[in-house]
Amino acid sequence: MGRPRLSACETRVEIISPENRIEGQFAWPASGVELGFLYERCVGLHYEALGYAVEYRGLSMGLLDGGIDLVASIEGKPSAFVQCKYGSKAHGRQRIEQILYKADQFFQKHPPIRGSRLVLAVPAISSSFSQKRKRTAAGAIKVTHPMADYFLAHNRMQNLLRLEILELQLEPVLRDSQGR
Repeated sequence: MGRPRLSACETRVEIISPENRIEGQFAWPASGVELGFLYERCVGLHYEALGYAVEYRGLSMGLLDGGIDLVASIEGKPSAFVQCKYGSKAHGRQRIEQILYKADQFFQKHPPIRGSRLVLAVPAISSSFSQKRKRTAAGAIKVTHPMADYFLAHNRMQNLLRLEILELQLEPVLRDSQGR
């Protein structure tokens, strides 16, 4: 599977083979399925850079991935099961519950070991979850993300998995692949 990088003129994304040849390309900025592909691949590359072996379920199985896009494993450590969400709409309660339900269905078929993590990867917490602004007693404005908190609150409801949110922007990863 190739590594995505932004072309020098930044008008297309090139998929580069391990031999450093262009295997494919598409227009940038991308949309729809291409953005999902790119984001899953870039999140996987993030875990590979940390030393994990990554199974790309979303890219190889499509909609049959069971709600888990990536499984990142490293010798002697619990795995990270990752659901990647790259989109322009903020995730509401129903979407969070759907993510958790699909993950639960996956884990019933593939039980994780204690200490494993369910990771929700998003490009930015501020745009992926709705915001609430509240003025504190000191007059400062405090910004919270109730749906991100709702997702993480499920850590108290189970004991095998730890829930996390990974904030990883797509564009810097594509630019890093250029060597810039």
